[in-house]
Amino acid sequence: MGREWGENDEEDYPNQFALQRQAVENALAGRRGQALLREAEAALLAMPDKRLIAHDIVREGQVCFVGAIAAHRLRQQGLSEDAVLRRLEERVGVLRGHFGAQPDDDDQDIKVTAALARVDLGAPQCLAFNMAWENDEGAGWAYLNQGLGNRIDEGAYRWREMLRWVRTYLKPEPAALSCSS
Repeated sequence: MGREWGENDEEDYPNQFALQRQAVENALAGRRGQALLREAEAALLAMPDKRLIAHDIVREGQVCFVGAIAAHRLRQQGLSEDAVLRRLEERVGVLRGHFGAQPDDDDQDIKVTAALARVDLGAPQCLAFNMAWENDEGAGWAYLNQGLGNRIDEGAYRWREMLRWVRTYLKPEPAALSCSS
């Protein structure tokens, strides 16, 4: 579902992690969360190169999960691919400046990514952080950490895992009501 805390992580208050997980579940199940998941699915399927990066929003023409959704919105406004990437890079620069983040600071990268999800995509804060974490550190990346990373295409694997994650939480759209007289 979301972040799985390790044995070294300590709660600041009783049941903190359970409450955070429940907040993410609620956000995913709600109207805004479902709309964002539908948009995320469309964005992933529309990507010309079905690969996602980690620990950054945009790098060398590729994007992370949150970047894919933001890029999809920009493409729908009629921007060219080059303009989309430039706009994302500019936005990342503004957010990095706000957080004082350095380009290779993974802790700040997740905050910058979550800020983009929250501010530009309208994701609730708990979901914004969870989306960034799922892309970078989610449970599906265990294979990459077990020495299998050199045998698979990490970007394509990340794309498939994020599409699977989206579809796990996506509810079927309710049937339209028809009024007949």
